[in-house]
Amino acid sequence: MDIIESIKNLESRSKLNKHSLIQRMRKEDFTRDQIAIVLGQWFHPLHYFPSFVSRYIGICPDMETKTLMSKLVWQELGEGDPNRAHEKFYIDTMTDVGFSEAEFINVDAFPATVKLVSEYREKSSDDHLASLGYVYATESADLLMVSSIGSAVRRTTGVKRLPWVDIHVTQEPDHTDSVDGAVSNGYITQDYDKVITAADVMFNIWCDFFSQIEMAMDNLPNSFN
Repeated sequence: MDIIESIKNLESRSKLNKHSLIQRMRKEDFTRDQIAIVLGQWFHPLHYFPSFVSRYIGICPDMETKTLMSKLVWQELGEGDPNRAHEKFYIDTMTDVGFSEAEFINVDAFPATVKLVSEYREKSSDDHLASLGYVYATESADLLMVSSIGSAVRRTTGVKRLPWVDIHVTQEPDHTDSVDGAVSNGYITQDYDKVITAADVMFNIWCDFFSQIEMAMDNLPNSFN
């Protein structure tokens, strides 16, 4: 079994894909205040992710992987146009559907959110194999996570078109090709286990992220639960 299949078969990956909040966001109704919690916590990894990938490029010893990752971060940052950066799409999309910036930009991060961003920051400083596992796990789940949030926002606001979701649908095939190419690169042949272990850790960190958000949402007064 190759490394990609090994990561796809991780129990932690299945756990994230089936996470109760991700599933609920795809079909249940939430209050506006509940969705604001999701948006506020999501902003933190969204904001830091391009820095994480850029720092990973800096410590990666392999030119082919650097090139593959550079396309990913180039798209994240707008393909040369700051107005097309994912963070800008996110802010514009959510303010256009009625959320104020104060509700979801730089709000206090939950402990699980702090942990998520801290892991990106620490591993991209000195561990290129862990960073590769982290970026692979994130990108392999990214479209599911984004589309689930988008589904919840659509039902809550009644707005159908969400440019932040649309840009992910357009670019995700490129992101997937980049991370698949990176983990399939021959230079890590002897270190597959380290990459797989890191991906496993990151899937679990994302599960904790959504679990803490779900708990906060369900504990809000006047929630639907």
